[in-house]
Order: sequence, then structure tokens, then C-alpha cells
Amino acid sequence: MKNRWIILNSPEVCIEEFARETNTSPLVARLLLNRGINDPSDAKRFLEPRLADLTSPFLLRGMENAVTRIMAAINRGERITIWGDYDVDGVTSTTLLLSFFRDLGCPVTYFIPDRFVHGYGLSSEPLQHIADQGTTLVIAVDCGINGVRQVAEMAKRNVDVIVVDHHEPKSELPPAAAVVNPLQDQCEFPYKKLAAVGLTFYLLIALRAKMRSAESFRFGKREPDLRSYLDLVAIGTVADVVPLTGINRIITYHGLRQIGMNGRAGVSALCQVSGIGSKVSAGNVGFQLGPRINAAGRLSSATKGVEMLMAGQFEDALAIAQEVDVENRRRRSIEKAMVQQADAQVIEMGGNLRRSFVLAGEGWHSGVTGIVASKIVEKYYRPTLVIAVDGVTGKGSGRSVAGFHLVQGLDQCGRYLQNYGGHAHAVGVTIASSDVPRFRDALENVAAGMLSEDDLIPKILIDAEVSLESVTRSMVDDIEHLAPFGNGNPRPAFLVRNVRVTEIRVVGHEHVRMTVEKDGSIRRCIAFRMAERCPEVGSMLDVVFHAEENEWRGISSIQMRIRDFRAA
Repeated sequence: MKNRWIILNSPEVCIEEFARETNTSPLVARLLLNRGINDPSDAKRFLEPRLADLTSPFLLRGMENAVTRIMAAINRGERITIWGDYDVDGVTSTTLLLSFFRDLGCPVTYFIPDRFVHGYGLSSEPLQHIADQGTTLVIAVDCGINGVRQVAEMAKRNVDVIVVDHHEPKSELPPAAAVVNPLQDQCEFPYKKLAAVGLTFYLLIALRAKMRSAESFRFGKREPDLRSYLDLVAIGTVADVVPLTGINRIITYHGLRQIGMNGRAGVSALCQVSGIGSKVSAGNVGFQLGPRINAAGRLSSATKGVEMLMAGQFEDALAIAQEVDVENRRRRSIEKAMVQQADAQVIEMGGNLRRSFVLAGEGWHSGVTGIVASKIVEKYYRPTLVIAVDGVTGKGSGRSVAGFHLVQGLDQCGRYLQNYGGHAHAVGVTIASSDVPRFRDALENVAAGMLSEDDLIPKILIDAEVSLESVTRSMVDDIEHLAPFGNGNPRPAFLVRNVRVTEIRVVGHEHVRMTVEKDGSIRRCIAFRMAERCPEVGSMLDVVFHAEENEWRGISSIQMRIRDFRAA
């Protein structure tokens, strides 16, 4: 698919002036201005994120009630159960609460539903079992916002539920003891795009503050060190692909540093099996750590992720990390076969002639539908739902593009779905298999009304046109001042024109390594998943790229990671 290149232009005079005002290099000043940061104090907060700048947790509607109910349960010695979700955000949220209560010396239990048995969210049968065991307080994290019936059932059994969720609420909220969700009506919290693990961290900030006020830590309870949990917060935040801006930037920035301190055995073990060195980036989390934690929830049991992250000894954590690494390799194999089959369906439907895709297959693995949907969106840039059909029922996931809010889109054709929920760019659905064709047509009609031709052309924002000679370690060092990179804060992209390809080879069947030259300067490049459009030696190219450090077998070098290229 052809991308549209958009070069961001800030006047050179403004760049020089802003560089002086912020005491930064002209490149850093340019990158800040390109991101809409044009005030020196805002620049300082962006470049030096401080935990002290976190917004008060008590601006979150429901937080006061949540903290009051949890403190009462602790003081009365009630049985508390944490109900999590099976993705990375849910696993890290669950582990975060378990770590806090463990450090507090307060025993709790936890439950993460089986994707294939219970499905997503609160489920009546295991909740009834939890109540039978004597639980009187359930804290649901990364789910529950649409569990109206299930929460009401628990209320009849005198079991309170606290919902800590970031998914889009529907018109009726569950009758919970407290609902903590920045998207609910009348919530004054200014930042609406926290992952569940970020909301859970905010719950712990508020809970510890209230316990301090009540002098709870003077009478035998050890005060938990919240900073030590930031590794979990960073992993869940990055893996859930929420914008790395505002609060998310602060907690991710400090969380990545916490990972580098090797404090948690489970994270250290996961880094080891993933081949990650001492410097951990958001990219490492998103592409290496996160998928391995997710693999357990996709293929077997997400409790493996919790057990690994809660392990006290490195050897115990390493054994589980090796298991999830094996499952991740199996996940990749299943995913590859499903992507091929899904792509064949897209071609049969007419490919880019459509505005959306609803792809369904009997026997497809429901644990990897979201990844497959992402791959199809990456290739065709269309809202895509991938549904694994098992007899009369299908379960699947959707991913979207800028300009198409998935939940709002599904609201217009939800009559064909048994259940759905999620965010603007990611949803989960359940559907009767016989309704798939009608749902496909209905979604296409909705997408045709919401998406223009221009919306269906992916855009690449380019920070500057540069010379090949300028791609140096100094450039990379400047760029790293703006890390962590991810959704909402992409790694800066640059354009270099008229470079000549001097060397090229395909690696791993899908990727391309090449060397380019211009005016005597030579740079090494890597182009992921571009083997199908591999240029020839001697070709003259315009290249959009990210400048980054590459570490291989202990040797560090600067490389250009190619985002796109065209004939010059």
C-alpha cells in the first residue's frame, strides 16, 4: 500500500529561538515543535517527566468510594478476590494489586478467566464459586464496566464489586460499590486514555494516601513502595498501546528505568529469554516482553504470567518464562497460517475496493484473532474484524484505523452481535456464525459512510529532510531525549533523498538489510517485512527512516530502520 509522506515544517528561526529557550539542540527543539510543544515549561515537563506531576487520583469519579471500601475490607479482615483479564494489561493490573497486598501483609486471592471457557469479562459461574468460598469484595481490573448483570448477582449475595476499567462504558453502569473509569459521565479526571494498569496504579496511590492519613502504617502494616511497581505499570501501559503522552509518559518513563534495575525476578527472567540487554525500551516491551506474556493467555492460561511476575526466585521465574517463550513461538506459527488464510479472504472480497473487512474461519484460533486483525490493517489500512468460528458461535477481535471509532461503528450494527466492547481502535465481539454475512454487509455500509478515500491512505509524518552524513550517534542521542516512543509519541522519522543502494540481502525471508551511499557517506539499513519490494543494487532511492542504535552481540552501531522508500 502506498503511503502519503507529509513533511512537518517548523520555521528555522523558531527552531533556533526555541533551542535557546529550552537549552536543547536544534534537532530536539525541532522535534518538540513538531509535536506541538512550543512552551519552554511544557518542554521541560516532557523531557524530564516527574512522578510529582501526576494528577490527583481523587479526581477520578468513584475513587473515594473504592478506597473507603477496600480499607474497610482490610480492617475487617474480609476475603478479597482480584478478578483480572487475560491480556498483558489485565495480568499486570492483577499482579500490581497482588504485590501491593502482599507487601501490606494482607492475604488476597485472584482469578483470571479462561479465554476459551469463560470468555472476556465478568462471568457468573466463577463469580458464584468465588462467593461460595467466602469472598465479600471483588476488585475487577481491566474488565467489568459492562458487567451489569453479574455485579447485580453478586450484590444479591452481599458481595461488593469494585470495577477498575478503562473500556468504553455503555449507557448503564454496573451497580458496583465503586466504578473507577475516566470515560464515565461526570468524571473530572482530565486524562482519559490510561490503561487499566495505570488506573490500578492510581487506585494504589489513593489507597496508600488514605492509609497514611489514617496512620495505618504505624500499627504493624508495612508501607508498600509504589515506585517498585512501576515496571508492571510500564509493561501493561505499553502493551495496551495507549498513547505515551501525559500521565502515561510519566509512568512509562519511570517504569522502564525500574525494569533496568532488575528488581523483579519475573521481568528479569522474561528479559533473559527475550534476549534483551541492560537497556530496555518501550519497543522491547511492545514487541518482545508483551507478546510473551500475552501468549499464555492466548493459548493456555494467563495465570502463568501472574505466577512468573510474582515469583520470588529467579530460577522459578525463568522456568515459567521459558514456558511462555515456547508458547509465543507456537502462537507465531498459528498466527502465520491464519494471516495467510485471512489475506486470501480479503483478496476474494476485492481487497481495497472495500472500506472494511469481516473475516471468519471455522477452526481459527480465537486467541490470536486480534493479532491477525492487526496484520490485515497494517497491510490494507481498513477496519478489520477477524472471527474464529466454532460451530454456531464466533468469537473475534477488531482493529481499526484513524477516523473509524470501532465501538461507535459497532453501535450502528450491533444488532447482529451477541456481545461486543472495547475502544476506538480495538474491540472484542461474539456473534452467531449465521449472522456473519449480514454483519459484514452492515459494517461495510457503516464504514462507507464514515470513511473517505483520504481516510484510507496511511500517512507518514516526517520530522525533517536530512543529509545521509547527519545520521550519526549524536543524532540518535538527541532523539532519545524524547523517549519512550510509541502510540501518541512515535519515534521521529526523517527523509533522505537520492541515496544509492550499494549492498542488499534478504534476511529471515521477510526482511531486508541494505547499505546506502551518498556523497561518500555510507550507512547500514534494516527494512522489516519489505522483502517483497526489495530494491536492486544500484537503485537510487528516497528513504523515510528512523535513526536508532543497534546492539548485536555486545557491539553497538547506528542503523537506519527504513519505514518506506520510493524510486528517486
